[in-house]
Amino acid sequence: MSYVLKVKLHGRFRVLDLDGRELTPKSSKGQGLLALILTAPDMVRGRSWLQNRLWSDRGQEQSARSLRQEVLQIKKALEPHSNVVVADRKTIRIESKSIELDETGRNVGAQFLEGIDVKDHEFNSWLKFERNRRKIAIANGVLVSPQTQSLALIGLSTPSASCKVLESQVMEHARKSLNDLCEVQVFRQLPKSLAAFSFMAGFQVFEVPGQNLSVRITLERVSDAATVWSETLKGISLDGLFELDIACLQLINRLFEKACDVFMHENSTSRTPNALAALAIFKTFTIESARLSEADCLFAQAFDLDPRGSFLAWRAQIRTIQFVERFSQDLQGLSQEGERLCAEALRLDATNSNVLAATANFRTIVQRNVAAGLELARLAVRANNANPLAWWALSNAVQYTGDERQAYLSAVRASQLTVGTKLEFWTAFQRSLAAMLTGKEDEARAFGEKSSALSPDFKPPLRHLTALYASKGDFDSGSRVLSALTEREADFSVERLIHDPDYPVRLMRSSGLLDPEKVQKLQD
Repeated sequence: MSYVLKVKLHGRFRVLDLDGRELTPKSSKGQGLLALILTAPDMVRGRSWLQNRLWSDRGQEQSARSLRQEVLQIKKALEPHSNVVVADRKTIRIESKSIELDETGRNVGAQFLEGIDVKDHEFNSWLKFERNRRKIAIANGVLVSPQTQSLALIGLSTPSASCKVLESQVMEHARKSLNDLCEVQVFRQLPKSLAAFSFMAGFQVFEVPGQNLSVRITLERVSDAATVWSETLKGISLDGLFELDIACLQLINRLFEKACDVFMHENSTSRTPNALAALAIFKTFTIESARLSEADCLFAQAFDLDPRGSFLAWRAQIRTIQFVERFSQDLQGLSQEGERLCAEALRLDATNSNVLAATANFRTIVQRNVAAGLELARLAVRANNANPLAWWALSNAVQYTGDERQAYLSAVRASQLTVGTKLEFWTAFQRSLAAMLTGKEDEARAFGEKSSALSPDFKPPLRHLTALYASKGDFDSGSRVLSALTEREADFSVERLIHDPDYPVRLMRSSGLLDPEKVQKLQD
């Protein structure tokens, strides 16, 4: 037996040595700190994450000092086993081989962390979620685990050199995209066992005599070998060996979306981090105030279970949307929260394309730090040029530099990458805006209508189409769109559209296409 301490998580929180001597820290914050680390994957948490759960109402320096003091008190309480707690500049961890977690109390209905009373709303939000998660797990007869779903990417191509090179290219792009959703491991051939994985994606590149290459991707559930999605792309030119064409990148994004779907629907009961994140992404792009708040909570819960930078970055993106749409009167509060989320997301994963893209949007739109936003957006594209959100961030950033042509080209790229996915409505709207800025009014109206057709309740394209049709003198179409917008936006008025500087049609105003007299005629 290698462990030296036993920790009771259900019922009264207790830390005992092998002789039964109690070593539980006296302070509630110390107990809470231990509990947060002990329930983490591999028993390790970031310092900033811990500070934000136990001292969320304090400044960075003060909360960091409090954390250091609490760690010292815990070490003192655990003597002579204080070496099980290991602290470095970024993380605090517990030597998992030295700890036995006693979960026996769960079998007799004892409450998880009974009696812990930490005076911090962030800790209590975590505790409430964790108790509910464990309650669901017990009711369904499953073990509580911080583990996430995992996905195996497996190369199944014929041994020809050109097939293997293209297979490698496609799998690497898929890994970059899917790694933001779940744990991904790449295999160049079928492994002996897939028991450790929830799903597998097989990649098969093959040649047809006299034709170009084809690639087939199949997504299967490991437990029963059921195929949940497959698609074949034919006619890939050999140029794809050096740089994947847009059709290959579109295929990868459709794989990502299908993986989101299966994680969300097949894990709705267990509420794993991936399932929570997939549902949150769906809610984020509704741009509805209530659903954005729900998405924010879901990402926070996912982060509690698996502290990834991407979950924080998505929360920062939500702050950006809330800022633009004026869903909160406390704009300074949104800015401060977003800054904290961006800083921590970058600290955790500064190479993740979605982290870079969301941070770029926040820097550009909320903080108006265009130089920083532009650099982050470029890094996002470089990290994963198959990511439509990265190209969208780049389009946003270069708009503020006055480079309308590059903003348009980046928006076009984003819209191309989402063809055949649920996100197509969003990038169609972005393309509509960029086309408007470059004087392509017919294209702006066409993609605005496409966005609205794909997502009828999505309000932003309706706002811009109202002015675009009025500017053209097409009052019948303008009245139709105005009527749809009035039905969907409770506080909308033509007066707000024309005169309110906070109404979210900034680019329409700057382009000169918002003609007050013509828009007013839509009501006449």
